[in-house]
Amino acid sequence: GAQMLLALDDVEAELPQAADNWPRVEQGGGDLGARLARVGERLPGPYAFFGVDCPDVPADTLTRALDVGAEEHALGPVDDGGYWTLAGPRFDARLVTGIAWDAADVAAQTRRAAAAAGLTLRGLPAWHDVDHPADLAALRARLVSATAPDPDDPALATLAGRLDAVASGPPQALRN
Repeated sequence: GAQMLLALDDVEAELPQAADNWPRVEQGGGDLGARLARVGERLPGPYAFFGVDCPDVPADTLTRALDVGAEEHALGPVDDGGYWTLAGPRFDARLVTGIAWDAADVAAQTRRAAAAAGLTLRGLPAWHDVDHPADLAALRARLVSATAPDPDDPALATLAGRLDAVASGPPQALRN
């Protein structure tokens, strides 16, 4: 099976109970590429990096990200030019090295890096990340407009409830 790691700045930080069983690794310093490389090189086989700022990626899209072939990597872009996932059969640091992470074309830079390294990079559906207040409002709208809560994904129902609590009450509504 796949090895799952939770890469953190502070491996001693208190986390939600749902993350208790995940092995924690120190991601270290440097830009995002250096941190991804440090973690990716610890993974001996298939890998997938997911942006925590994309909490509502549809389950079928997540499955597509994890269904990479033996010779292809996958990239899921987001609206602002970055990406919500990078996945593949074996991590290759050339995909994250030399990227200008503060630029508006990170996904395009990553595609160019893959081409320069001779790696196949399959595109995944674009999704939305949450970087600004308007993005949070859009996330809440997507959750509210869903036809029905998915009983197989209680985390999204919890997220919707917490966003509603934030929208209607003081910050302490998030504490539990």
